[in-house]
Amino acid sequence: SKKWTRTLAQHFINAGEKHNLDPTVLMAMAQKESTFRSKVTNPYGIKGMMQTSDSLAKKYGYKPSELYEAKVSIDVASRYLKSLKKTYGTYTMALCGYMYGGYNVSRGNYTKTYAWNVMNIRDGIKEYLKKEELANTSTGTRYVSGYCVNFRSEPDLESEVIDKLYRNTKLELLNECVGDFCRVQYKDAIGYMHKDYLSE
Repeated sequence: SKKWTRTLAQHFINAGEKHNLDPTVLMAMAQKESTFRSKVTNPYGIKGMMQTSDSLAKKYGYKPSELYEAKVSIDVASRYLKSLKKTYGTYTMALCGYMYGGYNVSRGNYTKTYAWNVMNIRDGIKEYLKKEELANTSTGTRYVSGYCVNFRSEPDLESEVIDKLYRNTKLELLNECVGDFCRVQYKDAIGYMHKDYLSE
């Protein structure tokens, strides 16, 4: 669902900010490791969206079973990647450590294929997000700028009027616009309003 997608994206953003990592690298890792699925285990017992081990979960204060929670899996992976990046300096080498383990990397027993794949996925995610940013307006609080404006059920002038909202009525702008109409939330109702009647 869109709600879950937004929640998941926020987990990556929060982890990136907390651990000084690029959240799109974390997203790319999740895509590569599990295609964003939470309830997965590989044949070696590696768990969760980010495919981390029970020992890492315990190291960072979690129970292994908690790795099936997306937020926990992302946090464990982020903390591990942060430590690897501190050791090796670059995302490419940190990702090699993530895939093969620091011991193998230090002995030269690794390839960069996994890291290159993740970084290519990261580039694709960045390009997608850039397009989304151009296509959609930003979220946040907005106010009705017209005297009495129709709050509609659909993004067209013929759709049902849910309510009439007056100047300075507070709305929450949702991250989606269709033509000249923006999707907004007023109290518990979600509908559309013409963008000319919204102000920050």
